[in-house]
Amino acid sequence: MLKDAEVIPDLRFKDKEGRAALADWKNLGYVSQDLNERCVSRTVEYSLNDFAVAQVATGERPEDVQKYLKRSAGWQRTWDHDATSMGIEPEFRGFLAPRLSNGTFNASNYNPAQCDGCSWSAITYEATPFEYSFNVPHDMDTLIEFMGGKDEFERRLDHIFQPNSSQQDLGVNGAGIDTLMNIGYVELSLSLPLAGKHTDAQISEMSPTSKPHISTITSTNNTKASMNRAPWPEDSKPLAYPHPFSTSKQQTNKVDSASRINLTASQETPTPVR
Repeated sequence: MLKDAEVIPDLRFKDKEGRAALADWKNLGYVSQDLNERCVSRTVEYSLNDFAVAQVATGERPEDVQKYLKRSAGWQRTWDHDATSMGIEPEFRGFLAPRLSNGTFNASNYNPAQCDGCSWSAITYEATPFEYSFNVPHDMDTLIEFMGGKDEFERRLDHIFQPNSSQQDLGVNGAGIDTLMNIGYVELSLSLPLAGKHTDAQISEMSPTSKPHISTITSTNNTKASMNRAPWPEDSKPLAYPHPFSTSKQQTNKVDSASRINLTASQETPTPVR
């Protein structure tokens, strides 16, 4: 895990092996659009990766815990509080967005519900920025605040399960891909009686031409997920591996919900500030 977190892999295999955008991650605290592909999805992925490293460090190298907890807050550096949804009334405000290496957001005509194919060369992989903006299971308190509070968070969550809500034709990366797996149980973070609200039956009753955002089709199974039962399909176990790190009752190192990154173009490792 430490090698993956600290050593840049052989970039001949940058699409699949290791953290190919690690130089950005260590120098900028986020993955930039002008220097790397999949800048938005990699940023949130690396954030969760480092949160998992911090959990393991608790028992193995306690001196590293705070270092990786701070790095796990890097997703905040690509959160554009001014980015808005398009074609939705009332609009949603605040999304993950592509950010350049000079610190500026590339917000020109930005639509978080689209990703130009969601392929290896796009800003996100196999899901849209709209969906990836939910993919912070290790710091849901901050995410809910960034989305405008519990009511707005719930409204946005409801929206992605609505028929015809998707604005992206994903082609070969389309419906059935189970890239995002936390959406089905993020309802629990609201401390409201919502778990199970979005059911498989609700999705299965929709016609093929009226599906909601693609990842919700499979992620709804997570409303039934538990430590001894993984929802189908598992796709080579990507759910099982992070599940203990984000949901275990034994989790002792949590991201400080009061921590906020000072969003500057600083080259330093992200340091949450109060």
